[in-house]
Amino acid sequence: SEMAYMTDNDHYQLQLKTKHQDIARVRVIYGPPQTLMTHEGKLVSWEYETSEMHLRLQNGVYDVWSIELPIPKMRKLKYAFHLLDKNGDEVLYDANLSQK
Repeated sequence: SEMAYMTDNDHYQLQLKTKHQDIARVRVIYGPPQTLMTHEGKLVSWEYETSEMHLRLQNGVYDVWSIELPIPKMRKLKYAFHLLDKNGDEVLYDANLSQK
């Protein structure tokens, strides 16, 4: 998508569009999907890192948050967003889980 793309062979650019002035902070949770650990067929853990995203653009309708991440050796990246709104409420958003 236009919101997630490679910038070069070693970096991946992520962007997230939110309602203008609705979100106070965005962190991205990321890591190679190959580090998903299972036990007896059940997902038990995933080795990941967390980084703060930067507010890149505001246009009165949307805010665009952005970050550049290193591409893992296996060339695949799994990610989710941890959002904190202006009221202190938190949301964990994974686009892959919300699609039908």
